[in-house]
Amino acid sequence: HKMRSKTVSIKLRFSDFRTITRSHTLITHVINSEVLKEALKALFNSSYAYEEPLRLVGVSFENLTDSYWQPTLWNWEEDRQ
Repeated sequence: HKMRSKTVSIKLRFSDFRTITRSHTLITHVINSEVLKEALKALFNSSYAYEEPLRLVGVSFENLTDSYWQPTLWNWEEDRQ
């Protein structure tokens, strides 16, 4: 649908059914799947210590838009990192 996301979220449910959710809002709306995937991986690695098994991993993209987007000369996501 050519939607762009500004926020990525993950939900982690542990074997004892304890559940945590974490989200990260990017500087701008993004359609590039590689940028979104890297943001999700960073969010997952900062939230999960690999000490206990997971029962569920959920991913969501939020703050979506399909309105006109003005391209810029700079890649804000790469500059920020």
